[in-house]
Amino acid sequence: REVFRRVAPELWAVSGGQSGIPYAFDRDPDGSYSDDDRVVRKQLDDASWEQRAEPLRRSSVRYVVTDDALPPPYREAAVLSLPHHVRLYALDDPAPTVRIGSGRGRVISLEEGPAWLKADVDAGPGGLVVWSRTHFAAWRAQVDGRPVDATLVEGHLVGVPVPAGTHRVEVGWARGPLFAGIGLSFVGAAATLGLRRGRAG
Repeated sequence: REVFRRVAPELWAVSGGQSGIPYAFDRDPDGSYSDDDRVVRKQLDDASWEQRAEPLRRSSVRYVVTDDALPPPYREAAVLSLPHHVRLYALDDPAPTVRIGSGRGRVISLEEGPAWLKADVDAGPGGLVVWSRTHFAAWRAQVDGRPVDATLVEGHLVGVPVPAGTHRVEVGWARGPLFAGIGLSFVGAAATLGLRRGRAG
């Protein structure tokens, strides 16, 4: 968090996420990560930068922002704050954001946003479609239009089980909690207005 405060606000997760920049393991400047994600981040914090490289690649991490001087395989890509020694490092060959977990299939077509995924996949013998987004219980998945349970993969990512063959996979955020929150806000506002009118009368 302290590192991100030393760079341009456009790189903060709360603003960058709105423009489609995915973030991982950034100490929650926007408070949106799951407990599972925090556990994996803690494991990474306890490892050396060399040991972190492979788990970061598996999580589709392409860039790292830090005030540490990083050794290979990290490559310095940009200086973000010279006075604070904050740099952007590139990490080559990250995993694709959507992949077949077994490695024995392929993604045919892909559309994704921060909170949704549509992909046509050839799942080969079947397995899991892995999406590099933080796993939450609110994710809803469908395979060929039929609901399936999104599962936890690699400790913190979203997995969708698919049978052998070619399938359409869709993942989105459940809107029920959002609508419930909006409804409760309206009820609270109406109750407050009613109390004020009662006191004024």
